[in-house]
Amino acid sequence: TAASVQALRGAALEQSGKFPEAAAAYLKAADATVLEAEGEPMGASVETWSGLIKDVNAPWDVVERDLERSVRAPAAADGAPSSPYRDRFTNGATIFPRVLTTVVEDQASPVGAGPGRLPVRSARGTYEKAPWKHLDTLHGVVEQRFLHPLLLGECVLPFRQLDTPLAVLPINAQGRLVDPGEEQGLAEWWAEASRLWDLHRSSNLTLTENVDYRTKLRNQFPLAPDRVVVAHSAMHVTACRVQDPHAVIEHQLDWAAVRSAEEGLYLCAVLNSPAITVAEIGRASCRERV
Repeated sequence: TAASVQALRGAALEQSGKFPEAAAAYLKAADATVLEAEGEPMGASVETWSGLIKDVNAPWDVVERDLERSVRAPAAADGAPSSPYRDRFTNGATIFPRVLTTVVEDQASPVGAGPGRLPVRSARGTYEKAPWKHLDTLHGVVEQRFLHPLLLGECVLPFRQLDTPLAVLPINAQGRLVDPGEEQGLAEWWAEASRLWDLHRSSNLTLTENVDYRTKLRNQFPLAPDRVVVAHSAMHVTACRVQDPHAVIEHQLDWAAVRSAEEGLYLCAVLNSPAITVAEIGRASCRERV
């Protein structure tokens, strides 16, 4: 026989009324030793052959006319193992629009802001879109317990978290949405933000309902002391640990609480590996990666 090794493409000969038979073949050298051949990873598609072979002893040029060939993506096997982290990751909250909800610390007045309160102004950015980018910057003094560090997609690098803005959110530490009118600073900010939202919104949701869309804000409470976040809309998969017990996570990120620092580092090591980015291009979120 020829001193070469050949592998046929994965194929199945599906005979009517019978179980499919998997077919594969390789050639050996004359001395019955398999020659060395460089392995290749399986492709993203398989070629399927189907048809009814009338005469199993017929030559190939006859059999070939009875076969239909098609290329398709391989189907996952039933009962295939799934990662235990799949259901632990969830999407962050819709903290939008940023001009109304996201702030940075502002300069205090000469008499100060008062205990437990912080002067803030809207955090503006280059990615704002109409009509929100045309609104004036809001200024106010808000109670600090309603100000949370907001982790955005652009704040996440592999194994590292950049500085975050703050979010004004009418929610308490137990995860209960509060009446903004109960606190003066929050009431003044939220009233003006809600007025602008009602003027320019494209949905029937109130501003409070929007930031807690599908309860993605309340579901983060009580805030876990150690979490992992992963950006699912960037060119590369990036993940880092979140150790700020007051931080809230925005919808550009998926997040999961972890039991220990070691578990968090393990997840980050896996998610930041180049193999994940290459293998999972086109997936919608981290929940399909882990």
